[in-house]
Amino acid sequence: MKQKKKSKRTPDVSANVSARRSLPVDRYYSSSSSKRSLSKPRLSDGQKTQESGATLLLRLLKGIFRLGGVVLIGIVLVMNIGLNSVGVKIGDNGAVIYRERSEYVDAVQSAFRASLLYKSKLTFNSSKFEQRVMDGLPELSGAVAVVPLAGTKLQVGLEFAQPVLRVRLDNLRQGIVGEGGKLLYEANTSEVLSKFSKLPLMNLEPAVRMSVGDQLLTSEEVELIELLMVEFDGGDEHRPTIDSFTHDIEHRELQVRFHGTTGYFAKLVPGNNPRAQVGALVATMKNLFETNSLPTSYIDVRVDGRVFVL
Repeated sequence: MKQKKKSKRTPDVSANVSARRSLPVDRYYSSSSSKRSLSKPRLSDGQKTQESGATLLLRLLKGIFRLGGVVLIGIVLVMNIGLNSVGVKIGDNGAVIYRERSEYVDAVQSAFRASLLYKSKLTFNSSKFEQRVMDGLPELSGAVAVVPLAGTKLQVGLEFAQPVLRVRLDNLRQGIVGEGGKLLYEANTSEVLSKFSKLPLMNLEPAVRMSVGDQLLTSEEVELIELLMVEFDGGDEHRPTIDSFTHDIEHRELQVRFHGTTGYFAKLVPGNNPRAQVGALVATMKNLFETNSLPTSYIDVRVDGRVFVL
C-alpha cells in the first residue's frame, strides 16, 4: 500500500501581515515639516547687524566698568599712600609746657614740610623725622611719629624733659636746665617766672654765654643737685627747701642757699660721693637746729668724714 505523503503546510502570509499591521509602530524619524518647525528662524541682514551691534556695546560697557574699577582702586591706593597733614599731641595732662602750644604745632608742621620724602608713606622715615623735630625743640625728651594704616594724617606725640632749675643768663633773661644738664629753653625773666617760679635759681661764677641746647652741667653735677632737692623738700625744720645755687665753675664748688635762712649756705663739690655729702649736711643741720646753734657763714661738707661749720 502506498503511504500518503504528508503535505507541507503553506504559511499563512496574509495572517502574518495582518498581525503586523495591527501592532503599534514607533517611527524614529520626523517629517520634513516638523524639522522645519524646530529649526531657528532665519534672520535678515538688518536683524543680524542690530544683534552684533548690541553684543559689541555690551562687551564695551563691561570693559569700561572693569577699567573704571581698576582706576578707582588705583586712585584709592595712591590717595591712601600719601600724607598731606599732621596732628600734634602735646604731652600728657599736667606735663610741663615750655612754650605756647601753637609754637609746637608750627614747629612740627615746619619739619613736615621740610622734605618731599615725608609726603608719602613709602618714603617716610620716622627716625629722621623725629630727630628733625627734636633738633628744633631742645626741651623735648622724645618725639613719636605714627603713620596711619588708613588715612593721610600723620600723628606726632611730643614728650618734654623734666626741668630741674632756672639759670640766670643776664640781668634780663633766664633759662631752664633739664635733667640731662642741657640748657633747654630761654626767655625774658618775667616769662620764665610765670611758668617756673618754683624752681631754684642757679647763678654762674663767672658768668658765661650760652645758647639753647648747650651742655651746662655734667652728669655728676646734676646728680648732686637732684639729690639735694629730694632731701631738702621742706618736710622738717632742718630740711628747708632750696632757694638758689651758686656754681663756682673754676673751683667746681656748689654753694646752696635755703628758703628762710639768709645767714649761711652749704658748700659741696661735684665728683665726691654725693650721698655722703648730702647725708652729712642733713645730719649737721638737724643737730644745729636741735641745739639752736645755727652757723653765721657756711657748712662745709666737701671732705668725706669731716664737716666744717662757721
